[in-house]
This record gives sequence, structure tokens and C-alpha cells, in this order.
Amino acid sequence: MLINNLILFSFFGIVFFGSLGVGLFEVNVLSFLFFTVVLAVLSLKIKLNIPPLFKSYLMFLLILLIGLSWSLDKISSFEFFIPFAVGALIWFIFYNLEIENSHFVGLVIFLGVIFALFFLISLFNDNLKANPASLFSPIWVESRHVHLGDYWMVVFLFVLNLYLSENTFSKKLINLSLLLFAIFIIFISSSRSAMVGALVGAMGVLGSRYGKRFDILKILFVFIFVLLFLTATTGKSVFTSRDYFIQGLVGLFHHPFGVGGGNFRLVSYDPKNQILWFNNTSSLAHNIFIEMISAVGIFGFYFIYIVLNLVKEGIRIKTIYWLAFISLFINFFFDYTYEIPAMLYLWFSFLGLAQRNNLEKE
Repeated sequence: MLINNLILFSFFGIVFFGSLGVGLFEVNVLSFLFFTVVLAVLSLKIKLNIPPLFKSYLMFLLILLIGLSWSLDKISSFEFFIPFAVGALIWFIFYNLEIENSHFVGLVIFLGVIFALFFLISLFNDNLKANPASLFSPIWVESRHVHLGDYWMVVFLFVLNLYLSENTFSKKLINLSLLLFAIFIIFISSSRSAMVGALVGAMGVLGSRYGKRFDILKILFVFIFVLLFLTATTGKSVFTSRDYFIQGLVGLFHHPFGVGGGNFRLVSYDPKNQILWFNNTSSLAHNIFIEMISAVGIFGFYFIYIVLNLVKEGIRIKTIYWLAFISLFINFFFDYTYEIPAMLYLWFSFLGLAQRNNLEKE
């Protein structure tokens, strides 16, 4: 049990460093080495089981690796590959790791509070510095968008689940305070994908407890997050702010086997892919599916098949880890947070824990 707790605390230490937005390549490489050692140690102590669809994901990783041979920028593609390989290790480890759910959830919330304090202290001291890969810095100078809300989307779901589970007044009051704080953080972060993910996750949490009945809490959360979404959308376009989605799909016709992972900029900046009025460019696809299609072309649909099957399973079961996995997937569908190690690593840990809970119930 001691070694399991050490692994758990080490994991969240890595999540912390993966949230800072600096030294991403070093964080990913060191994480790969660390989790490889963890897996080797676990293999000596327990019998390891293979998660459902894990072999399929390993096959996709192999395709991504082979894609280095035709990548237009091999260094970028290698850097892109590493965190998804780390994700495979995390998925496998958490599927086999016996941990206390309360410890895991508590550490997710604790880190969220730390990140929020970093952000609020910098905000009040007028010391916010842009860093698009950080969880508590604006993505560019004078931008209202901060990825802190994307992380707190997950905290919101865990706290909502705790609030509905607790019976004592004091614990309900603490969780209610955290819920309100989570909504505040999501609001000031101006992340529309976090708002959508939080709403979908909340409907899942409430649906798992109250079924299809449309109770007052569901109505309340729909009202709150629709209002937040409309507020965050002021001055922004809802439907035409992602020209690069179209560019990524058009790029598939020009590069049916992709341009290599991490090279979406080569697709977006190519005038041949800027059809009609879709000429706003980006170095990232802001969509994990389009990112994979631009990386390995038609083979990217294999990744889509794997993820959609996992999401389908999560929708059917609706445990808290599955809902966290689905909410983060929604976030990855509309933003580039999959490029932030902390968020990608958490996604794979949710997947491993969700599937482990399935195994324990069988």
C-alpha cells in the first residue's frame, strides 16, 4: 500500500510540473522514464492486467511512431509522440494500481486550489504573464482566456459528486463552497470548452443519481453554464472562430498520410488548405481528432474509433471517473489542452481508474 501511495503522490507531483508551461519536452521525457520504472516495479509485485482497447491504442502509437519516417518536421513529431506514449503508461498503471479514491480525488482538488491561488495572487498583484501552456496564465497578452478553468471543470465534477454523496451538514457546506468557487474560476477563466464540459459532466453526475428526471439541479446548472457561455462569447464568434478545423480536414486531401505529429502549423499555414473564407491560421488544431488526422492522415481515424468506443462505454456506465474522462475529451475537442502534460496525464489516469472500477464491479 505504501508503494501505491508513493506512486500516487509522485503522479500528482508530475501533474504539477506539467502544469507550469515550461520545459514541456523535459517533463514528458522524465515522465516517460519515471512511469517506465514504476511499471517495471509493479510487474515484480503484482499480476498486471491489460485494459480494454489498450492493445488497439498501442497499435495507434506504433503508427504515430512510424509516421516519423514521413514527418515534415521529425523533431516536432517526436516531441508530440512522447506525451501520448506517457499516457499509455499512465493508463496501464492506474488500471492495475489499487488506490483510495478519496486520496486521488483529494489530490485533484488540492492541486486545483494551489493553481487557483497562483492565478489569483498574480491577478491581484497585476503580475499575470502570458503562457499558453500554463494552467494559470493567460494564453496571450491581454487575453481573458486562462486554462485554469479547464482544470477546475474536473474539480467541479468531483466536488459535485462529493456534495451529493455527503450527509453531514459541515461537509456539505464545504463542498457547496468549493462548488461555488469552481463556478467562479470557470467564469473568470473564459474557457467555453470548460463550460460545455462542466455542464455535460454535471448532467452525467445528476443523471447517474436521479435518472432521466429533469430535477431542479439540472435546470439550475443548465441556466448557469449557458449564461456563463454567452458571457464568455461576447465579442467572439461561436461558429467561425475555428477556421483551422476546416483547414485540417482539407489538409487530409493534400496529405492523406499526414504531415507528422506536432506539425499542424504546416497544414494551417498552407494557402492550399485555406479554402473560401477559412484563412485564420493556428499552430495547433484545437481539436484532438483533427490534430491526429493532420499527424497521420487516414490512420487518425483509428484513434477516433478508439476514443469514441471509450466515450460510448463511459456514457453507458456514468461513474465519476468516466464522466471526468468524457468532460476532458469534450475540452480536448474544442481546445488544445491535450498539449498541456498535466491535462493529458489526468485524462489517461481517469481512463485507467474508470476501467479498473468496471473490473472491480464484475
